[in-house]
Amino acid sequence: MRTIKLPKPSRNAPVSALSFIALMVSALSSISEQQRIIQVGAVICLACAAMLALLMRRIQPVKLSFFELLLLFCALTSAFISSLLGYDTVSQYSFLFFLCMISITAIVRTLALRDLFDIFVLVAFALLMIPLFGYMPQLVAALSLRISDTGLERFMPLDMHPNLVGFTYAGMFMIMACRFMIASSWFGRVFFLALTGLSLVYIIASSSRSAMLGVLVAGTIYIWAFATARDGNRKRRLQILFILGALALAVLLLGPMRGYLFSAFEVQSDARGVNSGATGRVELWGLA
Repeated sequence: MRTIKLPKPSRNAPVSALSFIALMVSALSSISEQQRIIQVGAVICLACAAMLALLMRRIQPVKLSFFELLLLFCALTSAFISSLLGYDTVSQYSFLFFLCMISITAIVRTLALRDLFDIFVLVAFALLMIPLFGYMPQLVAALSLRISDTGLERFMPLDMHPNLVGFTYAGMFMIMACRFMIASSWFGRVFFLALTGLSLVYIIASSSRSAMLGVLVAGTIYIWAFATARDGNRKRRLQILFILGALALAVLLLGPMRGYLFSAFEVQSDARGVNSGATGRVELWGLA
């Protein structure tokens, strides 16, 4: 009788699991009135993952980079100066950011690059499925280009700001596109290609101009990176992705969404509910 050997669980599986929980909790924190408490809980999960890696002696002895040292220095400086000036909330957030940076530096020296990438793929998949099953009416309304008394209907799942929705799913777009390129089976290629397209749909529904431009720039760099690779299979997949992307762009520009895409980049637009362009960042900082 033939025995089936199951793959051994990774020795760093607990660290990966806590990192996944931390990312998911932070992503879902906006749907609760206790947002700050949930965010602190996400930071604690991240810190526990780093502490577990330290106790398990899995952290690799790699020196801190200049960028890491700079962020840690800025976080501590902001925390102490804000405390001296009486800005307690800013000081608290600065200390939380410092704790996040310390935890992340430990985790990235514990998990392999593929393990880290798999965590982001799982988080991206979960965040793509939640709106699909929980916010379908809002998605349909946003894609119908309906303008209500308050302005253009924009996709805002998980109670997120439309620009934050665009930024979030722009990252998901690149993650799923990269996962499509390294998929080993036909099912995996079709599956992750579909998720890449779904990410693009969310970005368009959010009507986030900066996210659209970001995807365009990142996609250009992505195509250039894989076009210069020596792997013939990946080049062929890149050609497929490029052709499908060109077809999707043609459908968008020639179809009923043409006017919507052009109007999305208008500087003055009453339908968008803002007085002028480039105001979303100010609103996001106000929410923070």
